[in-house]
Amino acid sequence: MAFVPEYDHDIFISYAHVDDQPFIDATTGLERSNGWISTLVRHLKNELAQKIGRADAVSVWFDSHNLRGHHSLFDEIAARLERSALFIPILSPGYVASQWCQEEAQLFAHRLGGDLGRRVFVIDKTPLDDDSAPPPALAGRRAYRFWYRDRAEQPRTFAVPMPHPDEIEYFRQIEDLARDLRDQCRAMRGGSQPSGLTQGQTASVQVSMPPIVTPVSDMRPLPQGPVAAAPISTTATISAATLAASTALVPGVAVLLAEVTDDLEFKRDEVQRYLEQQGVPVLPELTFPLGRVDFEAALDADLASSRLFVQLLGPIAGKRPRDIPDGYGWLQLEGALRRGVPILQWRSPDIDPQTIEWLRHRELLERETVQATSLESFKRAILAALAPPPPAPEPRRDSSERPLVFLNTEPRHRAIAAEIRGAIGNLAVWTEPLFEGPAEMVREDLEQNLIDCDAMVMVYADNPGWARAQLRNFHKLAPRRDHPVRSIPVIDAPPTEKPELGFFLPEMVVIDGRSGIGSDALGQLSASLLL
Repeated sequence: MAFVPEYDHDIFISYAHVDDQPFIDATTGLERSNGWISTLVRHLKNELAQKIGRADAVSVWFDSHNLRGHHSLFDEIAARLERSALFIPILSPGYVASQWCQEEAQLFAHRLGGDLGRRVFVIDKTPLDDDSAPPPALAGRRAYRFWYRDRAEQPRTFAVPMPHPDEIEYFRQIEDLARDLRDQCRAMRGGSQPSGLTQGQTASVQVSMPPIVTPVSDMRPLPQGPVAAAPISTTATISAATLAASTALVPGVAVLLAEVTDDLEFKRDEVQRYLEQQGVPVLPELTFPLGRVDFEAALDADLASSRLFVQLLGPIAGKRPRDIPDGYGWLQLEGALRRGVPILQWRSPDIDPQTIEWLRHRELLERETVQATSLESFKRAILAALAPPPPAPEPRRDSSERPLVFLNTEPRHRAIAAEIRGAIGNLAVWTEPLFEGPAEMVREDLEQNLIDCDAMVMVYADNPGWARAQLRNFHKLAPRRDHPVRSIPVIDAPPTEKPELGFFLPEMVVIDGRSGIGSDALGQLSASLLL
């Protein structure tokens, strides 16, 4: 029985039989029991069962016996297609060459009147030849990509001849596909609409519209024109819940994540998954058409609904058709510049632009809006650019009143605490933790400091467990406070190499002090305390 009512099957797998030929075992010389498609379908069924919670929850129709080779059974297969809720075509040169596959895609599209919406989830098994094209009904749709290019720029399909545990992208694609299928099945069954779908360029078929909800009036307006996000160490961090509330997702709050070259496809997927998991809609929904006129028209339409333009750049410039001599990277950037959409760009810090031979691409990599940092830091920078402003601090009750600052450090960092107090001086009233005495007294004193302080300064060196516990305590005790905290400056002290803190409060301001707590860090601290 299908999970979606009124259907016999939830999912119809459309594939070329040649793509499921069993591989020959290199050791025994015998055929393996399963081909590539059969193995993928088995993994997908298992993942779907785990995500829905029952082994028999979803009905998947998969012609494992190549019934389509018998023309007398065409009507039977067409009837199964008619009674299937979702359609998964597995694209490859064999699929394009198969008349059966072409007809299945055409039949499914015809049944829905050409409006495939969220009903089709394309898998790219192997890149198509330059002179080949998918069936018209599938053209331009994003796909879960199961291939990559090796160091020689040759396309390689994942899991050939069989999946390996270290092929992380193969299993990520399956997990993303299963999650999106589950969400769509639930929506068609009558449950909640799918949200936060991780449908990226290779890990998705992004066929759903972003959710539309009531706008939020206190969103921080981003500056017009190109802007560069501040390094994440000096940018106020935000929680996922705060971001979800702030991006009351309406047209104009989406992120346009630019199309990328093949070598960056999986990184683009990673960024898209990250943003959508935070409730941020990502455009484009479908891949842009290749011709310049159509490409620019589609790009401009999506930019009109975007709050931020995000672009990942690598050492490869990509294709440069005759009508796009500077390449698609520049074409997309120039569209954002014309629209005045704020711009964030990224490249790996391992790339030296001076080694790039083509001058025009080197100029792109060296733009002031390009951040040469880790992808994790860049993802957080995107969220920071979308974050609402922190709540305004409560006005001082008296102009001569000095704030009570809780200087929260570990016992071994008393020297750092003394340096901070000496720099700020009498502009604040200081309190520090009790380091000695009965455990109950130490705990009660800590709680009272967290409740009464106007600001909390915390030093994070190399003990994320301690630092996270302090922030968790503050969050837990926040309802007992009678006034909002001014700020929570977190001084990111030496050493340089250490675990990420991974904890975000709206009032947090992370101050970069990994190379030493000098005058710059102390100046930022004073500013964050509003002294």
